[in-house]
Amino acid sequence: MKWPDAELLAICKPKQWPTISGKDLTESGFPVYGANGRIGFYDSYNHEHPTILITCRGATCGTLNICSPKSYVTGNAMSLDEPDVDLVEMKFLYFALLARGLKDTITGAAQPQITRANLTKVKVPLPARKEQRRIVELLDQADDLRRQRADADKLADKILPALFHKMFGDPLTNPKGWPVKSLGEIAKLEWGNTSITKASYTENGFTAFSATGPDGFLPSFEYEGDGIVVSAIGARCGKCFLASGKWTAIKNTLTILSRDLARLNLRYLFAIIDNEMFWQKRGGGQPFIALGSARAQVVPLPPIELQNEFADKASNYLKIYDCQKQSSEEIEKLFKVFLHRAFTGELTAKWREAHLKELLVEMEHQAKLLRTAANNN
Repeated sequence: MKWPDAELLAICKPKQWPTISGKDLTESGFPVYGANGRIGFYDSYNHEHPTILITCRGATCGTLNICSPKSYVTGNAMSLDEPDVDLVEMKFLYFALLARGLKDTITGAAQPQITRANLTKVKVPLPARKEQRRIVELLDQADDLRRQRADADKLADKILPALFHKMFGDPLTNPKGWPVKSLGEIAKLEWGNTSITKASYTENGFTAFSATGPDGFLPSFEYEGDGIVVSAIGARCGKCFLASGKWTAIKNTLTILSRDLARLNLRYLFAIIDNEMFWQKRGGGQPFIALGSARAQVVPLPPIELQNEFADKASNYLKIYDCQKQSSEEIEKLFKVFLHRAFTGELTAKWREAHLKELLVEMEHQAKLLRTAANNN
């Protein structure tokens, strides 16, 4: 059945509200929502009721959230205010936008953004309110499980940093007084190969790392063994990726290799430098890392035996973590199937219940593995 379309701007009023400085956030009060969801609290709110939010700046541009009642929404998120309640259910509009996607509304390369003008092209299906409520009812539980899994992923992200701090303390303040060395003394740093572009990629071969991580293959390689690739320019500047086997890093990256494996474990080093607070970035709208300042960065150097112990524990945990990430991707794929079936009229209560069981079983299995890993560490 073909439903009539409605222009997004005809059924709500997208708006960017004033942004709050980080120093003005409080420890308690009304929740504040930024580009990536809740970021803190404030002493007042600008949204009485739950509202759909579109991330409108940065790498996660186009992501959808729903704020809780009595929240402050900052200018890094576009709030879809004053939805026409006679025409559309708020949660149905959320699911309709999830199903549609907003990639075609994003402009800007170095700093992706969505403006109100960009949203003029967005249209959403608008069935009768009864049908909207039926679709929301069918999708709600699956979406709730998907969000629970995303929350679990965020908790899992904290396990390794917690283990590191337990063993070594904060690497930036070095409270345990470990000897320190400059990054240039203990590791070899050099730029990625600027002569290689993505046009050189092949269907298979050796892994190529760009500023976004491993994203293709090349017929030959430049490095063999373990290394770290750092995104050296742009929105992901400072993001690090572990490399192993035979690989190459291309333009806009910085490669790091250990000078002495008897003094430095790269898995330990990765835990320190994969942190935006570590890097002294330059530039404004287009941040970048300078090779000289990167080599001068100071790194605590505890005994190699302790570094290796951390690396072994991290390796065991990462095997579980990788399985969880793969499982999360499968859950996302299944949820997209839910969305597709809902907006093509193929989603039934019986089909939903059968596949929700898949989500629940997989989530519980991964939760047990992560609990075991956290307890062992």
